[in-house]
Amino acid sequence: MKRGEFIFIFILLLISAAVMLAGCGSRQGRASRPDAFRGGFQRNDGTDEQMQHRFEERQQVMLAACEGKSEGDLCSFGGLNGNMNGSCRVGAVGLLCESERQGRRIP
Repeated sequence: MKRGEFIFIFILLLISAAVMLAGCGSRQGRASRPDAFRGGFQRNDGTDEQMQHRFEERQQVMLAACEGKSEGDLCSFGGLNGNMNGSCRVGAVGLLCESERQGRRIP
């Protein structure tokens, strides 16, 4: 590889790294959109009471998504990243819509 090619590739890598790092620290776009958190869903921040309130709101949305459906039926609800698709599963509080990407199960 010629020295000129090496310098060109090195500069491209530096620019790419700078662009990626600049984008990682930016929260612009997600929080600034009014519809970014449908159903009152937000990330886990705030006081314990606020987090519990958001948890209960999410649980109600997941219950409503399976209203009139049976276990295993397809369902969808508004999540952090738009509409989430899943299936109805029995939980401690009733039939809940759980997505395949769901991290924490809601009892």
